[in-house]
Amino acid sequence: MKFKEYFCNGACCKCDIQYFIGWIFFILGSCFLASFLYANPLHIDFGTHKNISIILITFFGIILIFIFSRCICYKKEKEKEEEHLISSVPDLTYYN
Repeated sequence: MKFKEYFCNGACCKCDIQYFIGWIFFILGSCFLASFLYANPLHIDFGTHKNISIILITFFGIILIFIFSRCICYKKEKEKEEEHLISSVPDLTYYN
């Protein structure tokens, strides 16, 4: 499955180490981003609409974290490619 097909139509959860790492990254990254923005240890001035700004930054940050964690889950299928390469090479042992 190509990455473009996988990203839109792939499974969201499988019993695999890549999916486990992706989900852990998504959950911890989202929680860290939200708590960091709401705690505001850098004293960032969000303007007059502080809550809306924080919500929008959190939303877009979570989307970026989701995209990256989805990339972590992608595993290229080598077995089908190797099988295709093996079957395309003619067997020369018969002719010897």
